[in-house]
Amino acid sequence: SSEKAISLIALEENNIPYVFPQRVIDEAEAAKAAGMAHRDDWRDLPLITIDPADARDHDDAVYAKPDPDNAGGHIVTVAIADVAYYVR
Repeated sequence: SSEKAISLIALEENNIPYVFPQRVIDEAEAAKAAGMAHRDDWRDLPLITIDPADARDHDDAVYAKPDPDNAGGHIVTVAIADVAYYVR
């Protein structure tokens, strides 16, 4: 795709390494799943992504449900994934 071509050109023009040393690959393969301590688990919410179709990451989502304490109102949950927490 043209996006990939642009990325490759940017890597080359800016001397950004994209081939990783074996020690980096080994460390990535040895990484363990991130824990849920001090985090809310929203995996059971039927979240809908709000990122545009051409987004490079789909980490923003919303969920809304009627507010039982406010007739006609809604409770809206906005979820923005903390990617940096999982990808160190």
